[in-house]
Amino acid sequence: MEYWLACNEERAAQARFGAVMCCCGPCAMYCRSALTLLLDQYEAQFFRGKPSDFGEDRHLTILMLKAGFRTEYVSDAIAATVVPDRLG
Repeated sequence: MEYWLACNEERAAQARFGAVMCCCGPCAMYCRSALTLLLDQYEAQFFRGKPSDFGEDRHLTILMLKAGFRTEYVSDAIAATVVPDRLG
């Protein structure tokens, strides 16, 4: 229930201000032009002086906001992907 509230209610409220604080990795979409501008900073994530890839979705979201981009929540978004139907 807590996860559902965070993903739906909290992000919907944050989106009213154009600042969703964490765009979840597998569910997020970004403009290529925005990513290109921030790629060097995104790849250089450190925690306590050591390279880190934990929390990369929040890291990228914060970089987007700091650069002046809006982050939105779209409750009725539909996504699809192509994956193999079996391994091997």
